[in-house]
Amino acid sequence: MIFKVLSEEPQKDGSLLLECEFDEEWKQAYKKATGKKRATKKGMEKWVIEKITEGCKLDKYHLKTLKDASK
Repeated sequence: MIFKVLSEEPQKDGSLLLECEFDEEWKQAYKKATGKKRATKKGMEKWVIEKITEGCKLDKYHLKTLKDASK
């Protein structure tokens, strides 16, 4: 399964534009994870953004927990 970030381009508004590459196996995993029958560009973009956002929230939680534990 392949999912690669080919390039990152910071935007003036603070967001980040990513160019990604993925294979058919990744597309099938996306459909299985979401329960969708088709893998559209818009749907996959939205899902990847949601997963990145969830990961950032988890990282913030774990960092906060580690800081609290070090007291």
